[in-house]
Amino acid sequence: MIEVLVSMMIFLVIFIIVMDLTVLFTQHPEKIIRRKKLEGEMSYTMEFMAQKIRTNKINYALYSSPVGLSNITLYLIDSDGNQTRLSKSSTQTNIYYYPSSGGSQAINSTDIVIDSISFRIYPLSNPYCDNFSTGSYVACSFNEQPRVIINMVAHHALDKSIKQVLQTAVVSRIYER
Repeated sequence: MIEVLVSMMIFLVIFIIVMDLTVLFTQHPEKIIRRKKLEGEMSYTMEFMAQKIRTNKINYALYSSPVGLSNITLYLIDSDGNQTRLSKSSTQTNIYYYPSSGGSQAINSTDIVIDSISFRIYPLSNPYCDNFSTGSYVACSFNEQPRVIINMVAHHALDKSIKQVLQTAVVSRIYER
């Protein structure tokens, strides 16, 4: 009788080890797939925002002066002089692009959740030296090209342990002297 109990215990321990290994090996590839999905989505989101910053002008008029070091909304002026923006509110899990034509477009998919984003704009004062209210142009006392540093933190919607932090600096190609 004791031999049967001992053999059952050994069988049970081996069975539990095999089950744990099976679960571990089946979940590991899924986690890798989710991580790759998160990296791809964040890369696309970051490149989309970088492209908008490169091809548009930063709208310094909508920020208090100086601009500030951490903004969750980036105001831009497109090539036609219309206002656009990139934004994420505290209640949203996506980053949205608001084109000048109206409406909004979610940049990232619902597979990822944006935990935080910040746009740090340099220089802190308007290097374009435009007077937006009169449409006139004033000579600047400094010579600096506008740039934005984007910090973004996100996690996978199905697994909060899969988290990614990205940072990049983007220089606006539109620079007037």
